[in-house]
Amino acid sequence: MMVRITFKYMKGKRCYFLAKSEKLCVVFGMPQAVNEADLSDKIVHLGDMSDRIKRISNDMKEREG
Repeated sequence: MMVRITFKYMKGKRCYFLAKSEKLCVVFGMPQAVNEADLSDKIVHLGDMSDRIKRISNDMKEREG
């Protein structure tokens, strides 16, 4: 429950959430809580996570630019 409250608060502050996909998770607790609360913006496979973060970062820089 605390996870949901914290993520909802952060979402209200315009945070963007990437959740690791269930496929490669050993423990799916945190990503599952975010997904079930419909708070994740994108579900990403672990191998694609760094590229996705770089893309988001570059997009943000361009918008602020």
